[in-house]
Amino acid sequence: MLNLTNLSKRYGKKQALHPLSLSVHPHQILGVFGPNGCGKSTLFRLIMGILEPTTGSISFKGVPVEHSRINFGYMPEQRAMLIDLTIRNHALYIGQLKSTEVPVLHRRIEELAKRFQLSEALDRPIRHLSKGNQQKVQLMMALLDEPQLLILDEPFNGLDVSAREELSDSLREIAQRGTAILISSHLLDAVSGLCDSILVLKEGRVQRQGHLSALRSDQSRIRITVNADSNWKDLSSTYLSVYPQGHSMTFEFDSILKARQALRYFQSDRSVQSLHYDVMGLRTLIDP
Repeated sequence: MLNLTNLSKRYGKKQALHPLSLSVHPHQILGVFGPNGCGKSTLFRLIMGILEPTTGSISFKGVPVEHSRINFGYMPEQRAMLIDLTIRNHALYIGQLKSTEVPVLHRRIEELAKRFQLSEALDRPIRHLSKGNQQKVQLMMALLDEPQLLILDEPFNGLDVSAREELSDSLREIAQRGTAILISSHLLDAVSGLCDSILVLKEGRVQRQGHLSALRSDQSRIRITVNADSNWKDLSSTYLSVYPQGHSMTFEFDSILKARQALRYFQSDRSVQSLHYDVMGLRTLIDP
């Protein structure tokens, strides 16, 4: 459906996104993962035509993307809603900007409100909604004209665990109906639990790419390297093995939960100078 070929973006001497190629198909949820500034938003803005690529091409269903963006729904990282309007009036405003016929628009608003459990809030000002429900309203706006491709930039920002799970359930249902979804996040758990495949970016370069099950089987263990003078004997029951390397030690874990517990333990130790962990091919430096 969506095909990117050798797509890149340069700002003067800065290469914001190195050449990458990928495809997204109906029913698929592709997660773009990486730390802030890695190129996720640049990639999405290129697809949406907000930025012009330095190299490469984008096509949708075999034709240049310029003729196809009417089929896209987009939720940018920087949210923009008229929060003094009610959900209904905001949706009517957005739908009419997209030239959606008013009777169709009214029906679509009711359908989406019911799907996202917002029917009773339709005539409330958006400013009075919880953060989670405001995110649902943002998603409603992106879905008003039933897009074939949905692009969501950091939709989990600011949401608690319950709201994240609720939003994830909604996205799975949307994908099951045939919509292709591109979603970015710096939250590994949010992406890996939702997506079929994943693209890992770091400093604008592709670190890992492919189906999630293949990536997990390729590297199922998590390693944390700690630079400090300490023996951490209290961790002996949680890690699989440990490799001393001078003033640093590398601990290996068989689950994200155990690795998280260890990270919290290390971050509370004042002797730790730096932490470096490797999970699913993504290497990140954390300075406590």
